[in-house]
Amino acid sequence: MTADGLDDVILTRRLDLADCPDGVVVEVGRPITSLDGRECRCFYRVRGFGKDRLSSGAGIDEVQALFLTLNKIGIELYASEAYRTGKLYWLEAGNRDLGFPVPKGYGLGPEES
Repeated sequence: MTADGLDDVILTRRLDLADCPDGVVVEVGRPITSLDGRECRCFYRVRGFGKDRLSSGAGIDEVQALFLTLNKIGIELYASEAYRTGKLYWLEAGNRDLGFPVPKGYGLGPEES
């Protein structure tokens, strides 16, 4: 495992951030099964917003860990000040869909805007 906990990146998405040429980059690592086999963890990193943030999601198997991690990323991005002010977008300015899922009931995401 790398020093920052993110090993073997399997997914990368670049989002645009107004007035920031580097934008925001989301990297998701391959889910890792715990030594006792009881859970899987999926690390991710969000680069941008003036800092790097490393976190993870967990599930009972690789599929659930990846699914919950993508939802956690969605919550983090859609709740950000940059998204709320329209500065964070994917594909084209004004697009409110960042391409990440959000669980229903959070009041976040393109359907809730």
